[in-house]
Amino acid sequence: MITVPASFREMPRWWHDADGRTWLDRLPALAAAHAARWILTLDGPPRHGSNALVVPARQRAQAAVLRLAPPGDDLSTEAAALRHWAGHGVVELLEVDADSGAMLLARLDAERSLHALPPLEAAAVLGRIARDLAIPAPRDARSTRDIAAEEADGFASRWSALGEPVPPRLLEAATAAAQRLAARDPGDLSVDGDLHHGQVLAGGRRDWTVVDPVLLRGDREYDLGRVP
Repeated sequence: MITVPASFREMPRWWHDADGRTWLDRLPALAAAHAARWILTLDGPPRHGSNALVVPARQRAQAAVLRLAPPGDDLSTEAAALRHWAGHGVVELLEVDADSGAMLLARLDAERSLHALPPLEAAAVLGRIARDLAIPAPRDARSTRDIAAEEADGFASRWSALGEPVPPRLLEAATAAAQRLAARDPGDLSVDGDLHHGQVLAGGRRDWTVVDPVLLRGDREYDLGRVP
């Protein structure tokens, strides 16, 4: 049986989430059940981010990780993104059970993300990845145009709620820019809505591989909009 890290149990997200705390208690049994179902050997201590527990595993000769997400997480959307981009630089999806929040993924080097590279080298890798991901998108993927429209509508209220932290001229410029993006045709290419240094790990079929992608449709530049 695995041991759930104390640092995961102590995260603030569980303080007011009774279902989540129950799920934490069930994690050792869930991991054992999926290991039996998918013929896995669990072979390392669990790790975690803010959203899931990740357990190193092996499926026959394949090095993998068993990712267990809490109740309420929409794994079907994430699995669809991984399937859509299969062979285009995202982590390989080996198994999925969306109802129980479990995915089996090819193992990457969790100790080495793009943060390990000098800034210019990392930027070049991110640019290549953005190009590789820019394949035709499914029509039902959320559009970057819709996101721009929502941002344009919400800037003023958020600005007020935060105590007007910037001059009005900056609010007006940001709103106008979002409105321009919402008014133009962004195209139909696939976009990762959460691409950044920490979501790109060493390993996989290429030197660097994307994890936890968010599938959008539209402006390819959106990929890199939040990269520091």
